[in-house]
Amino acid sequence: MDLAHKRLPSNHDELLTQHLKLLKSSGQLVMVRKSYKFAPSAESEVPVSDSATSNVLDGSSAPKRGRRRPPKAKLTISATNFGS
Repeated sequence: MDLAHKRLPSNHDELLTQHLKLLKSSGQLVMVRKSYKFAPSAESEVPVSDSATSNVLDGSSAPKRGRRRPPKAKLTISATNFGS
């Protein structure tokens, strides 16, 4: 991280360690295989605005997009325009 971010304070490692310990002790983070993950209860505590929930209740939210790249448009060549 020091190579990518050269302007970090000298005590960055200590600050990060203390902050992670605080989040872990408060139950917002859990340690899983030497990595920190959000605790299941912490995800449900995220506040949601009224406008975001009203779209879900109305059913007027935008349709979800697929995960793949959309197919290329196929060109159609008609026989009448080909020889003109």
